[in-house]
Amino acid sequence: MSICEICGKEAENTWKIELGNSKLTACKNCKEHGRTIKKEIKKRKKTGKKEEKKTKRKKRKELVDNYGKIIKKKREKEKLTQKQLSNKIKEKESRIRKIENEKIMPSEKTVRKLEKTLNIELYQEPAKFKGYKRKKDKKKRKTTIGDIIKLKEK
Repeated sequence: MSICEICGKEAENTWKIELGNSKLTACKNCKEHGRTIKKEIKKRKKTGKKEEKKTKRKKRKELVDNYGKIIKKKREKEKLTQKQLSNKIKEKESRIRKIENEKIMPSEKTVRKLEKTLNIELYQEPAKFKGYKRKKDKKKRKTTIGDIIKLKEK
C-alpha cells in the first residue's frame, strides 16, 4: 500500500500526477486535481522465495551501550593490562584504549575476540520500531496539499 501525498490516506492503487511544478503520488480520488503522468503504480506482491531467503539470514544485532566501560571493567577484573589484552586478541594496544574510551567502534571480528577472551556479551537484539502513531483528531494533524485544494475550491 502507498500513501497519497495529497490527502495522506493509504491507497492500494496510486497514480503519479503533476500538480503545478510538483510531481506527486495520488490516490484515485485525488488524481483528478492534477495531470496524470503514469497510470497505476501497484506494489508487487512478494513471492515465497524472497521470504525464504530472509529467514535464512542472520538476525542483525547491535553493540550494547557503554561497551567501553563493560570491556574495561571486565579486563580490570581479570587483572589484565591493555597491553596483555591486546596481545591475547592480537590487536594494537592503542586500538584497545580507543575502544575502551569509546572513541572508535570495534569491528565485528574484534568484538567476537573480546567476547571470547573476556567471556562477556557485547551484542544485543535491536529495539523494535513500533512505528509512528497517526493522530485521529483532524484539528491536531498537519495540513496537507489536499486541505489547501479544498479551501481553494470553497
